[in-house]
Amino acid sequence: VLIMFFGMTFLESIGTRKLFAFARHLITIPILILAGKVYFPYAIIMVIATGAGAYLGCHYAPKIGNKMIKYLFGIITLIAVISMFI
Repeated sequence: VLIMFFGMTFLESIGTRKLFAFARHLITIPILILAGKVYFPYAIIMVIATGAGAYLGCHYAPKIGNKMIKYLFGIITLIAVISMFI
């Protein structure tokens, strides 16, 4: 939607979506913690992995370019879909 209607590049649309996801998480995380729905050992591992992925993505995405990011995204999505059926 952001690419088609607003003319954003793939990287710009990802950054914009991340901003809205961050705002959503600021609201939902405290609610889930108060409801006792967070298993903290897994949550800590996920926070560390997400931080590492965000750091690497911010560092390398501008260097490898929009076209390569789209290609890698397609490959990773295909692998994820195939792994669901295995």
